[in-house]
Amino acid sequence: MNIVNYRFFPDWNSPGFDSNNYFDIFKNSCVIINAVSDYTYYPLHTGTLSLKYIIRGEEYYFTKKGKYRVSSENFLIINEGQYYESKIETVENSESLSLFFDPVTVCNISNSLVLPSEYLLDNLNESGNSAGSVNFLEKLYTADKDIITMFQKIKRSLSGSENSGFYINELMLQIFDNMILKRSDVIKEIERMPFVKSGTKIEIYKRLSIAKDYILSCFSKKITLSDLATAACMCEHHLLREFKKLYNITPHQFLIRTRLNNAANLLANSDKSISGIASDSGFEYLSTFCETFSKYYQMSPSSYRNIKNINFQ
Repeated sequence: MNIVNYRFFPDWNSPGFDSNNYFDIFKNSCVIINAVSDYTYYPLHTGTLSLKYIIRGEEYYFTKKGKYRVSSENFLIINEGQYYESKIETVENSESLSLFFDPVTVCNISNSLVLPSEYLLDNLNESGNSAGSVNFLEKLYTADKDIITMFQKIKRSLSGSENSGFYINELMLQIFDNMILKRSDVIKEIERMPFVKSGTKIEIYKRLSIAKDYILSCFSKKITLSDLATAACMCEHHLLREFKKLYNITPHQFLIRTRLNNAANLLANSDKSISGIASDSGFEYLSTFCETFSKYYQMSPSSYRNIKNINFQ
């Protein structure tokens, strides 16, 4: 598995930049981009299977069907052939980590998942000839402790302290295994949905995922049930009913919980004012934020910040 590393974002406006040559690299190699910026924009393009993560800050991705805010708490998977745009626009630098898997590598992994060991042993030279493909639901996945640890190891290896092609290859494959586990969890969730036809289960799950990701990506702005229904191409009542069935929480409850989680993270890891945190988390009024936060966490925002600072020290 050949791996190419980039520590910078491409400058699309630089004289002589050839986007075709740039993207050709991704077709023949796995690529890692670990770069820092306060502003960068990728115009509409398509590419190989990729995983998007942010070590700090945030980055937005846009496809025909959804808008995704990627942060240190989640990651996004985009399938080969999907058209998308991306943008970083932050006050402080954001650090992005994107992993791209070339088609041959994906085919070989697919073979190892679906073909018997006897076949794999007898056909070592048939690299890239896949018995099937690995496709993922394009959504925000929770970045659990295991995959965050692997992202951190990738970052350290790129910095030179543990720079080894052998080691990075292993990490890339381990991360792909984690992606497969997430895919299996999604399949199990879909199978538990109370619909007879599998096609109906898949379609409803996809649309509910779009609504959920809309909340996770736009929680700092005013959101209505109508906005979610439009994004998911569902009527409001249908969305409300099925969202609660799948996630055991209503869309509005999930929105408030998302805003509170963001506020708690900022209280613990930033020196922003409480009023600023309330605004950044989507609360229109400071009094509403303080009341809601105190009810959810059983303490005031200032007490929460003090406790977290004491524990950190």
